[in-house]
Amino acid sequence: MIDDTKKEEITDVPETEAPATEAPAQIGLGVQDLVNIKHILDVATSRGVFKASEYQIVGATYDRLETFINSIAPPQEEVKPDSEEDTEDTQEA
Repeated sequence: MIDDTKKEEITDVPETEAPATEAPAQIGLGVQDLVNIKHILDVATSRGVFKASEYQIVGATYDRLETFINSIAPPQEEVKPDSEEDTEDTQEA
């Protein structure tokens, strides 16, 4: 048997006010987001996610994305591992 008092408690819950509208957060994509998308395309392609007929558009999109990233991203300097720097120092001495 259903307890009517519990039913009343559920239906008599006062409605809360809607939250005040806040200024919407800025939505945008950064360079790192684009690099991540490029990486996702690369991984998906290597795992055979796309049909053969789709590879042309995926490849073209990947190439355009890579070109765009390279045009806007600052060049990153290669960082040598510590072991390579030590070897060069000992060879010069």
